[in-house]
Amino acid sequence: MKRIVIIILLISSLFTPVLSEEVPYVFTPSVPYTAFSAISLYESGHYADALGACEWLDLLRKDDGSWGETAFSAPSAKFTALSLMALMRCENLARGLYEGDINAAAYWLLYTQGDDGSFGDVTDTALSLLALREYAESGEINVEPALERGEKWLRGKRGENDVEELFRLLVLGG
Repeated sequence: MKRIVIIILLISSLFTPVLSEEVPYVFTPSVPYTAFSAISLYESGHYADALGACEWLDLLRKDDGSWGETAFSAPSAKFTALSLMALMRCENLARGLYEGDINAAAYWLLYTQGDDGSFGDVTDTALSLLALREYAESGEINVEPALERGEKWLRGKRGENDVEELFRLLVLGG
C-alpha cells in the first residue's frame, strides 16, 4: 500500500496542477482614456484617429445620453462631460453625426445638476462646467443658468486633493 501511495505521489509530482486559466491581457479602453485620446488626437491634427475614438465613445454611450467609466458602469457627470468635450471636437469634422449625442449629453448634465449647483463632487462639477462652457458657444440649449449656479457652488468649495483643486481653479480662472 505504501508503495502505491509513493508511486502516485511521484507521478503526480511530474505534472503541474492547473489551478487557474491563463487569459491573454486585452486592453479595453475606458471612457476617460478614449475621450482624452480623442481630444488629444483632434488637437494634434490626427483627425481620422480622433473620429475613430469618437466612434468608440459613441458605442459606450448609454441610452439616456450619459457615459460611465465603462460601458457597464453607472453614469457619471465627469465621464459624460469628457465625452461631450471629445464629441464636440469631432463634430467639427463629422458635421452632424454627433449633434444628437452632444445635445443629449448636455441635457443629461443639466438634468443631473443638483439644486445647490453641483454635479456631484468637485471634479464632476468642474469638468461639467468646462464641457457646458464649450457647449454654450454653439449648442442649442441655454446652459448659462446652470453655469452660474455651478460656478457659485464651486467658489464655495475646496478640492479634497491636488487634482480636484486644479480642476476647480481651472474653471474659476484662479
